Amino acid sequence: GHMAMQLRIENKETSGTPPAPRSGHTATVVSDRLIVVGGGTDDEVFGDAHELNLKTWSWKPLSASGGFRARQGHSAVLYGLSSLVVFGGGDLLTSYSEVAVLNLDTRTWSAQNCGLLCPAGR
Repeated sequence: GHMAMQLRIENKETSGTPPAPRSGHTATVVSDRLIVVGGGTDDEVFGDAHELNLKTWSWKPLSASGGFRARQGHSAVLYGLSSLVVFGGGDLLTSYSEVAVLNLDTRTWSAQNCGLLCPAGR
């Protein structure tokens, strides 16, 4: 027979400074942290990043240098232990076909030029 699985969802009390309400963001688990990047509302697109410590349930802004264009609807994946790779997304008018990498050790954004090999913006 099949065993039934139960899923229990709990709302956790958090502290610190959470990100503004948004949709279209990414949320990537990196060790004991949840890294939230970008997203937006019907009127605004965010280019910020935030981290939630999953042990203490405390939020803080993730400040990074190097410049990152505000976007929503993008995708993100952790590469190795410290590179958050972001592709695509866009603002309220334009879709991006670029790759941006956040080095979580140095807290620096860098653009990765893939030239003609990049898929169309989405």
